[in-house]
Order: sequence, then C-alpha cells, then structure tokens
Amino acid sequence: MSHNNKNYTKIKLFLIENADSIQKEATIQHKKHLGRKSLRIEFIEKYQNQHIKAVLEIANHLNDTGTAKGIAFFSRFGEQLGIESVQDGLTIEEAIDGTIFLKQAIWLKLKQAGLLKDFLNDDFYTISQIIGTYIDTFASKIAFTFHKQRQYIEANLNFLAEASKILSSSLDYQTTLNTIATLAVPQIGDWCTVDILDNKGELQHVIIAHKDPKKIKWAKELQKEQPVNMDAPTGVPNVLRTGKSELYPFITDEMLVAGSRTKKELLLVRSIGFTSAMIAPLFSQKKPIGAITFVTTETGRHYNQADLRMAEELATRASVAIENARLYKGSQEAITIRDEFISVASHELKTPITSVKMFTQVLKKHSEQIGDAKAVSHLTKMDRQLNKLTELIYDLLNVSKIQAGKMEFKHIFFDFDKAVKEVIDVLQQTAEKRRLLIEGKTGRKIYGDEERIGQVINNLVSNAIKYSPNEVKVLIKLSTDKKNVQVSVQDFGIGMSKEHLGRIFERFYRVYDGNDQTFPGLGIGLYISSEIIKRHDGKLWVESSPGKGSTFSFSLPINNRKPKK
Repeated sequence: MSHNNKNYTKIKLFLIENADSIQKEATIQHKKHLGRKSLRIEFIEKYQNQHIKAVLEIANHLNDTGTAKGIAFFSRFGEQLGIESVQDGLTIEEAIDGTIFLKQAIWLKLKQAGLLKDFLNDDFYTISQIIGTYIDTFASKIAFTFHKQRQYIEANLNFLAEASKILSSSLDYQTTLNTIATLAVPQIGDWCTVDILDNKGELQHVIIAHKDPKKIKWAKELQKEQPVNMDAPTGVPNVLRTGKSELYPFITDEMLVAGSRTKKELLLVRSIGFTSAMIAPLFSQKKPIGAITFVTTETGRHYNQADLRMAEELATRASVAIENARLYKGSQEAITIRDEFISVASHELKTPITSVKMFTQVLKKHSEQIGDAKAVSHLTKMDRQLNKLTELIYDLLNVSKIQAGKMEFKHIFFDFDKAVKEVIDVLQQTAEKRRLLIEGKTGRKIYGDEERIGQVINNLVSNAIKYSPNEVKVLIKLSTDKKNVQVSVQDFGIGMSKEHLGRIFERFYRVYDGNDQTFPGLGIGLYISSEIIKRHDGKLWVESSPGKGSTFSFSLPINNRKPKK
C-alpha cells in the first residue's frame, strides 16, 4: 500500500477522530440485533473502550506495507479479549457481535462523510479487504479463544472433581499427589511439580510429572546438579516466603535471563521452551509448607486468573489432605506407643497381682481357721476385687495381642450348649441376686475355640448384669438353623440410644447413662468379643432402646474349619 495515498491518509485521520462515534453506531446496531437483550451494564464501558481501541488500531495499520503486522496485532488483541470475555462470564454473542458490527459502522460513517466517492475500484477493493481482514481476524480470534478457554475451564472443573476423589481416597498423601500430578499432564500443563519443606526446613522435590519419562529423569538429575536458590525473588522460594500464588501468563526471554544464574542454565531453560507457569502454595496449620507448580511448553497454553483460581483450589484441597495424613500418622504413632505401654504394663502387673491374690487366699484361710469372721469378710471382698483386676489385665493383654495380630485360637469340636451352661453356672455363683435363665438349645457341636467363645458369653452376660442394676432377670436364648448357632443375651436395664449402637464395639468406647455417668470398665470387653467372633467368621450385633434394655446376639458357623487368622 502506498504511504502517499491521500485517500488512505484521510480515512486514517477520520477513523482516529471519529472512533468514539463509530463505536456508538456499532453499539446501536448491536442492540437492534440483540433485541431486548443487551450487554450487561457492568461490562458496557469496558468493551466499548476495547472497540474504540480496535478502530484506532485499524487506522494506525492502514499505511503498513502489507497486512502482516496488523493481522499479528489483531490476533493478539482478539486472544486477550477472548480470555477476558470468558472470565467476565459473557456469552459468545456478547463477546463477538459487537466486534462484527464495527465493520458496518465504519463503512456507514465513511459513506456519510463522503470519503469513499473518490476511490477507484481497485483502491476501494483494497481498503475494504484490509479493514475486513483486520476485523475478521479480531472476531475469529475472539471466538476461537473463547471456545478454547471454555474448554480449559471445563477441563479444570473435571480435573478438580477427579483430584478431589483421589485426595479423599487415601491417607498416603505422596501417592495421591503423584497421581494428581500425573493426571494433570498434559490436561492442565506439560509439567507439574510438587515441592514440600521437610522437618529440617529443606525443600524436597516430592513429585515431577511429564508425559515423557526421559524428561522426568533428566529434570531430577538437573535438580541435583542445580538446587533451588531459596533466596530467589520469584518462584517457589518466594511463594513459600509470602504464602501467595504467582502467575506468569507469558514467560518472556527477559524473564529467563533474569532468573538464570549461569549462561549454561540460560541455554538450558531456553531450550525447554517455557510458555506459561503458575505456582500455588500448600499450607499446614496456616503456614506455607510447599507449592504445586504447573508449567506449559509444547502445548503453548497461556494460563490466566481462572486457571490460577483452579490451581489455588487444588492446593487448598491438597493441603487438607496433607494435614489429615500427618495428623493420622501422628495418631497412629501415639496409638502404637499406647499399645506398647499397655502390653508391657499388663505383663509387669501379672506377677505382683498373682502374689497378692495368693497371700490374700492364705490370709483368708488362716482367718477362717481362727474364727475371725470380720477378717474373712474383708478378705473375701478383696479377693473379688483382685479377680476383677485380673480380668482387666487379661483384657488389656488381649487387646495388645489383637492389635499385634498375635491372638491365638485353639479350634476343636465342642458341645455348644454345654459350654454356654458352664459359663452361666460360674457367673450365677457370683451374681447371687440375679436369675440367669437359659432358654432353648441348639443340640450342636461346633468347630471353634471353646475358651474364647466362653469369654464372649462371659462378657455379654456380665455387661447385661452391669447395665441392669435394678433388674433381677437376664435371658440367654439359644437357637440354631442348618448352618449356624445363635446366642442372644437380653437384659431389661438402661438400654442405649441409636448414637451408641454404631460405636459400641469400638475399642475403649464407653456408654453413658441418662445422667452422663459411666459404669465401671475400660470399654474393651465388647471390642475383644467382636474380634473373637470375627476370627470365627461369625457375626455380633445389638438391638437396644433407652429404658427398655439391650439384646446382644452373635451367630457362629457350625463347621467353620477355616477360621480367620
């Protein structure tokens, strides 16, 4: 195009001087097209100014030699406006139509000003082609970017949904984060890394993800050779210091030069071809403990604020997962220490308790011989309390064995009804004021550990006695079918509300009565019973209502020759 063409110069000056009125004409045409609908008021001024800028840039590029520079500008401008349109929540019609009507408004204003009548056919064709090319490039780039950004947003939402499932699926946060990073490539970025501070405050590169395994290996070796400069003013070190995210929509060569410590490092980062990056902090107890980084190279994607919000949301959810995993690990360590203490303490208590019980029985016998009734009474009560203490120690040892997987079982065929009766007869002697009534029979021999099954019956009946202090009767019902025997222990005591039923078989769980008072015990008898029944491939359950008593039942297979270990 000739720089001396007066007609082009006149049009250029006209467009510059009348850009505002051209935009207003385009808005009028746009409103007619939309009918009752119109661009939301909060965005009107913003996009009107963008359209005025478009008219001014058309004018500025009219005297270019060729259209390459103008097309390049409007391509970038359209991409920017497409991204902003999605972020502002516009529809595709709101984003594009106003731009298209600029073309009509320009020709209408040029015609009204009489600036087209002096154009020869060839010149008219050329200028119409130039203006049309620029506006079409602008509009098409907006449309293309709009759809691409919507796809990115949809991909981000799908990624977040899938990542949330993964994060909640395990307490091994390193494995889950690795799965998420792998999922992110190349859906969200070409690279994804997770860095976390260790207990010494040193940065550990926990995860590096890329679709090419060779590049992952290369990146890990590079990190060993060139560790992160923790004093760097940008990047992960700065995110860890400030607790604030960083977004780099366009990574320029100037950025690479500023961030490189040596010429070799600069050549290396240039060869990678960084396009865009974003870094979001990971927190624990409100302190930055790491960062998750997304980088694009081959795909050429440029991150924006919407992408950063996704990364921050992911980092928030990952932070919760990390915190939960650390709390769980700490609680498990505490439980291990507790169980070890219980095991050691129980073993150490057995010997002195046995000695005390032996001396108590000797003293009781001696008191009986000399006719000291008062001493006999006191020593009898003392002996009963020692029996309770012995049972508690025995229960604690059983809990330790269960946790360590060392509870032993001696399976034989035994007469089930006879075993139940023997346990009840012993309990009846110690519960003189109660009536322990056995109803029904099974007539079966079952395969299992007679002593352990007796322990379960003992626990259930003892609990029935304990939790029905004002009642006399406890029913023990026996029944059978072709495959199982069943025992139900029914009391008529305080009962339980529904909130307790789901947790009653948990270790150390204790039930409170209506006055928030507990009954004696450690809350481990039912836990041990449930584990014994499980190891026999049986079932244990409870039915209860407040004030109406409880019924604990268990069933066992008659011939279970493959018990659970």
